[in-house]
Amino acid sequence: PIVGSEIIYAFGEKRFLENCDNMDPVTAKRAKVGLDVKSADYLKFKNRLKELEIMASDLFKDYDALISPTTVMRAMKVEDCEINGKLHDRSLLSSANTQPGNLFNLCGISYPIQKYCNDYKTNTCLPVGLQVLCANGNDSKAIEIGIALEKGRSPCVKIFNLLFSRLCILNVIYQIKFLSYWYFLPKQYQLD
Repeated sequence: PIVGSEIIYAFGEKRFLENCDNMDPVTAKRAKVGLDVKSADYLKFKNRLKELEIMASDLFKDYDALISPTTVMRAMKVEDCEINGKLHDRSLLSSANTQPGNLFNLCGISYPIQKYCNDYKTNTCLPVGLQVLCANGNDSKAIEIGIALEKGRSPCVKIFNLLFSRLCILNVIYQIKFLSYWYFLPKQYQLD
């Protein structure tokens, strides 16, 4: 409701309605939700976001990062995601794992991991990533963890291998299945 409301506010309701048919259909559909949000509800949601940010910042007192798959499934072909495409409704879930980062006002990176997929050397291999989320303003830590993964430095790689082995057990890297597996990287791990 917040994003839709803010889109409507940015355009103005009249202008939005006049141009809605010219917009990307998925964006337009999501934005239309904002037409029905009452100002009192909008303010309630915005206040809740502030509470969530505080809760998340408290979590990062004990952890350097939250690591999870970037999406709940492998990337899909564009034609399958189009309005009325065979996987359109499912494609709307593609941002489910990144939404907490947005809601909690976190920073992060997405580290590409498709090179570990069975079909990596084929033209059917579509991207898949591992996201590393850190506390607001701690971009350097997210980048440091990404560099550690890239260079194969432990213990970051040990944690990645543990997480990745569990992903493979769940079979989500090789098939389109829903995934909601998160791992907290404790502060005790040093990346040097």
